[in-house]
Amino acid sequence: MKFNHFYIKNTFVKQEGQNDCGIACLESILYYAGLDASGIYRLKNLRLCATGVSLLSLKHLAIEFGLQAKCVELEVTYLRALTVPCILYVINGENAGHFIVFYGARKKGSGYEYLVGDPADDLKFITETHLSEIWKSNAALYLEGLKPAKHIKRVLKSVALLDNAISVPLLMSVPLLGIIISFIGIGTSLFLQKCFESGKTNSPKMEMMASLAMFLIISIFRTVLGFLRQRLLTCFLTDFSRYFMFRKLNRLLNHGYVYNIDNAFNQVVKLQSAINALLSVVLTDGVLLMIIIGMLFYYFPLVALINLLYLVIVVLLSSLMLPKISLAIQDNEKCFHNAVKKIKTEMDDISTENVAELKPDLIIKHQNYYLSYEQSSVSNANSINRMNLIIQGTGNLLVILVLGVSIHNFLTTYKEGMLFLAVSILSVYNTMIVPRVIQAYQACYDGVSSLQIR
Repeated sequence: MKFNHFYIKNTFVKQEGQNDCGIACLESILYYAGLDASGIYRLKNLRLCATGVSLLSLKHLAIEFGLQAKCVELEVTYLRALTVPCILYVINGENAGHFIVFYGARKKGSGYEYLVGDPADDLKFITETHLSEIWKSNAALYLEGLKPAKHIKRVLKSVALLDNAISVPLLMSVPLLGIIISFIGIGTSLFLQKCFESGKTNSPKMEMMASLAMFLIISIFRTVLGFLRQRLLTCFLTDFSRYFMFRKLNRLLNHGYVYNIDNAFNQVVKLQSAINALLSVVLTDGVLLMIIIGMLFYYFPLVALINLLYLVIVVLLSSLMLPKISLAIQDNEKCFHNAVKKIKTEMDDISTENVAELKPDLIIKHQNYYLSYEQSSVSNANSINRMNLIIQGTGNLLVILVLGVSIHNFLTTYKEGMLFLAVSILSVYNTMIVPRVIQAYQACYDGVSSLQIR
């Protein structure tokens, strides 16, 4: 089964209270189906008690929201062919009842792995053996005919939410200033080249002094614009983070989830990083990239097509690899935090009397924890290095092709050589911009993934 990782992650909801895993699972299902879940906590029959809600209560709630829900017993092997999400009642690591969302299964090697959304943890793939161990009840909430909402609905909700948080003129001014600064930089280079050519032919000292004065004025203007752009970006990010933080805090405090504020701060920080990357890199360098390709289409369509093909290949590769790398990095961070948590827990339980005899075993155990974390880190680093190698290799191939086309055209048409050199330089500039945009895409992906339209 193929998974739309971005859509599933964007509609997945983590629990905010200690006992509301079932409610979080139902919220995930409602967002997945494109339904409005904003009233889920205001339903009169929903008052979270110390033990949370039952599978039967979730069924009644799902029906109230218009879903066709049934409490059923399913075999693990039946899940392999299931094409709609469902809620499973499992036993967590503390031997307590817990709810998770099952999204689908896929073949891996000789067995299967299952994509589940654990509201107390995150989205992850688990093996069939692990699923069988935690899902011994085989109890599930089956949602007949459940289909994912169209992406446009999700986008419109996101735009509506962002419209309340941002000022559109302020939003557009940051990338616009970035593009102007970039063109000033390119124009300054052309201006200096003309000055040097003029100095070689005429050699008047006053002309050179005037050129240097003009260069100084342009440089100061470019610096002031850069400072203004950074100030606008700071103002924008401050307003943006304040809106979402206040919104999140109101939700948490209204429902008594004071102990989960750290998670709210982390989500807002991710959103802030995403917006920063979007404005500073994606919209600025991305638009500049499109302008350069458009200019190339006007002068050399073949070179422009080569640049466009390079861009498409890199974007497709990144779209396929970055979500997997992002999930792997998150799992790696959890592995590290769990290892630290185990060390603290075990050290607190050890008394001073038996610390001497337990110390060697503890050292070996926690060395193994670290080795597991280290192995995962090395694997993630290798994945990132492979992706960067592909991007750089594709960029080098682009430059070679463009140079070959430029030299061929120069030898056959005998046009001005500087024009072909400029085309080659613009192509090299594209290979410098694209990796920056791809790296910014990672921050945007993490930020959008943390954005919950609630």
